Amino acid sequence: MKTGAFFQNSNNALLENDKKILKTPDELLDVLKDEACLYRHEGWWSYELCYQKTLRQVHVEDEKVVQEFVLGQFDPEATLAHNEKHSDVSLLKDPRSKDASQRYHAHQYTNGTICDLTGFPRETEVRFLCTGSGTQVVIGSIKEISSCKYVVTVQAPVCAIL
Repeated sequence: MKTGAFFQNSNNALLENDKKILKTPDELLDVLKDEACLYRHEGWWSYELCYQKTLRQVHVEDEKVVQEFVLGQFDPEATLAHNEKHSDVSLLKDPRSKDASQRYHAHQYTNGTICDLTGFPRETEVRFLCTGSGTQVVIGSIKEISSCKYVVTVQAPVCAIL
């Protein structure tokens, strides 16, 4: 195989010598479609992220859900618009990351449960970060960046594009 320079085109696919498309970020993440949902427990709340489906925040007592908020449902149109707005989407860097070079690929989850503080549906940006090691995909963190707007970081070993 001839080696050459790798770069991104306007479709955000990695190319070698502008001939061979390796994979887009979403094509690499497609392996998550067959996976079970991802879970994270933080204090009172547990979180469930089902890839390209929904993100829920729940409180469970005696194995029963007693409180639940949908933090968003996967929105392919908003994700596409976001990715088009940021044509170098896989080169986005998390400004709050300790590692300023940390790159991520984002999906948008919208139309969640109505927020009692804002009157608008909850929404979340799910950021897929490359861990560079391991084999498991995990929810690394969940932050509420403003009232009922969240950022979820998913750590994934699929690094070819991130």
